[in-house]
Amino acid sequence: MSELVAEAESVAVVRIAKLGEISTVPVSAHRMRHTVATELTRGDRPDVQAVAALLGHTDIRTTLRYVHTDTAQMRRLLTGLPAL
Repeated sequence: MSELVAEAESVAVVRIAKLGEISTVPVSAHRMRHTVATELTRGDRPDVQAVAALLGHTDIRTTLRYVHTDTAQMRRLLTGLPAL
């Protein structure tokens, strides 16, 4: 992505956030990517490879830096495992 396109994207995200009053914290395109990646992996069967493709990442490790997991999500995943 060119720097000009990235800058335009960033300006648009900030303007939309201000117009819609959707956030009380500073908003940026980068923060939005983190939020989207995290939300896309919150289901019962998170598909990190699909999220990587959507974000345009060729290396799954890059995507893993974007995804934030919480304790409740890990607990839900573990409760779905069969008893050993």
